[in-house]
Amino acid sequence: YYAIKQSNEDIKANGDSYSTLSLNKFFFLAISDGMGNGMDANEESRFTLDTLMSMLKTNMDVKTSINISNDIIQLKNDFESYTTLDLLAIDKKKKIVSFYKLGAFSTYIIRNHIVTEVTNYSLPLGIIDNIYISPSSYKIQKDDIIIMCSDGMIDDTNKSIINILQDISIDSPTVICNELFAHLIDVRQNSDDATLAVITIK
Repeated sequence: YYAIKQSNEDIKANGDSYSTLSLNKFFFLAISDGMGNGMDANEESRFTLDTLMSMLKTNMDVKTSINISNDIIQLKNDFESYTTLDLLAIDKKKKIVSFYKLGAFSTYIIRNHIVTEVTNYSLPLGIIDNIYISPSSYKIQKDDIIIMCSDGMIDDTNKSIINILQDISIDSPTVICNELFAHLIDVRQNSDDATLAVITIK
């Protein structure tokens, strides 16, 4: 179960895009943040996710799908451009979640009010030819909560994010997403593109 909420700086378009895919034993959720904001950033991030999901639908493995998407993005753009990629892949049979992060913000896993932060320092897509992909994988169990977000959602003004997440006691992803989104946007007090996704394991 999952819920996603967004706000955008440009009234016409959000530079962040998101996409989900259920395929065989896998569930994928991806967030991409295009360079800049507005329509151009939206087109770049949307193109990235459309390309990636098309690769995954062919049953290609995740790392190869990301590498080919990176190649296509580089071929497509005559100018320097990049997009972040934050990809969650849940193997529903093995009960394992893997995070593929390229220029993406931290993800948080909450279990019994204990928060694990998942970070990564890889470059975004579209910058270099050979990207380094090193997923972080975790065993998941019932009632785990996963929080994914773009960098417009949390910054240094939200140092208390771990404390906030530790206090979550609701199991509805929609309610968690709405309440957490409202709180973080209120704290940050800006209009940057922002995306928040909440996934609960049932």
